[in-house]
Amino acid sequence: MVKLPTIRMHRFQWMIQWSRGLVLDVGCQDTSGWRIPMPKDIIPNVLDIIFFDCDIWHTLWRKSTFIRGDAQHLPFKDNTFDTVVMCEVLEHVQNPLQALLDGIRISKDIIIVTMPAEYEWKHMQTTFGGIDDEKAYPGKTHNEKLEVATINLPSTAAKCDKYTKEEKLPHMSHLRWFKDDDFINLINATNTNNIMVKLDYTDQHFVNFAALLWKD
Repeated sequence: MVKLPTIRMHRFQWMIQWSRGLVLDVGCQDTSGWRIPMPKDIIPNVLDIIFFDCDIWHTLWRKSTFIRGDAQHLPFKDNTFDTVVMCEVLEHVQNPLQALLDGIRISKDIIIVTMPAEYEWKHMQTTFGGIDDEKAYPGKTHNEKLEVATINLPSTAAKCDKYTKEEKLPHMSHLRWFKDDDFINLINATNTNNIMVKLDYTDQHFVNFAALLWKD
């Protein structure tokens, strides 16, 4: 098994560090990643399959736009954006490679990816991850485990659960859990230039996979 190098960095820092110019954040959810200081040349546009409480776009961000769309069928022409961000989204979709390839298609240059490394998460942080741990959820079905995990972190997961029920969409749950080899194989399947690492939010007990992809 290949093990990726680990650096201490928050996933939002990874996202901002590599973003350039006109950006599309695919799977933006509540847009929290863009509420930190960023260079003035970054223009973040955001896309999700459902509309969260996103009137903040009109007050907090510069020239930003919300687009409702599907990560696996992005409604844009080739090479539309300087940067495409796909942070914490590929674990939610039916076909992660299809979504990633579509993100590459609409990017002129840079694609930024992060994904939870949930097999390395501390137990208290497993909102959706690690729910296959029978020690934590003995005798429960997959959906029952998700309900327990949602209760554990109501400030985030309960909001997700609310939108899932209202919109009748299954995408809020993590559809799969990735180990190092899974993540490496997914990124390498795109045949792009790339750098892959793990991000360790040491104080919060989170570990994320992260990749920077770029075109020739």
